[in-house]
Amino acid sequence: MVKEISTKYVIISAIAAAAVISSIVVIFTFVNLNTSSIGATASEEPNHETFWINTVHLDGKTSLHAEGMHPAESFPTTPLPSGGGFVLVKPDNTGAWMVRSFTFQPSQIVVHQGDVVTLNFVGVQGDHHEIEVEGIDNFTIHRGEIHTVTFTANKVGTIDYYCHIHMPNMEGQIVVLSKA
Repeated sequence: MVKEISTKYVIISAIAAAAVISSIVVIFTFVNLNTSSIGATASEEPNHETFWINTVHLDGKTSLHAEGMHPAESFPTTPLPSGGGFVLVKPDNTGAWMVRSFTFQPSQIVVHQGDVVTLNFVGVQGDHHEIEVEGIDNFTIHRGEIHTVTFTANKVGTIDYYCHIHMPNMEGQIVVLSKA
């Protein structure tokens, strides 16, 4: 009888062990199949990224004379960089003076390799801008106009965009990161 019970015990134990092992294999296979596609991009469709880039200027207005809580500010004696990106307006007959800086908003964009990128440049401030998206497009845009540039970000690295009229500061950069 003892031999009969131990044989049954061995058979039941073997069946239970086989069931546990089968369950582990099934669970491992399920987890492996579901996580193997995480981060996979080779067979996926590319992302389509769309950005709106405004051509704007920032104005700093002040006066040689104190006004209310605003203190008097001296007109600068050191010149700003040349190139049209900065404008310094001398004091008028009331002592008011101004500095202007042209810029893109946003000036930095991040995408991934393989993304299809659409840039919509909007002429907001400034009569016109002569813009270059390095290696992709050159165009002139006026206030109130939109110019659209679409390309695939094939190479990891940076793509500069800038206004030829308002250098050195009216420039931006598209950062292309690896898709991995």
